Amino acid sequence: MGLESLHLTPHVVFLTEGIFDAARLTERGYSALAALTNNPTKDLRNWLDMLNRKVVAVCDNDAAGRRLAKFGDVAVFTEDKDLGEADDEFVTKLLETYG
Repeated sequence: MGLESLHLTPHVVFLTEGIFDAARLTERGYSALAALTNNPTKDLRNWLDMLNRKVVAVCDNDAAGRRLAKFGDVAVFTEDKDLGEADDEFVTKLLETYG
């Protein structure tokens, strides 16, 4: 899930659907968690609330992404299929805006 990255940015955590999406953010020094599902449950929302951080959901532009968006304080939708395929400019802008 990516818990080892939580120490990187204590004020914000990025939430992604997959592990390779989260890796794009942790390699740049930001906390990121992978939900590892395309249909998260309310238990995930409760757990994220306990982190006491701003949750930025980085969502694929599809039905699964719209479901994941509900778990973030802020939702950002990728233009590409997913964050793992996004260009570096998109990732940089995402981190400058929300990181």
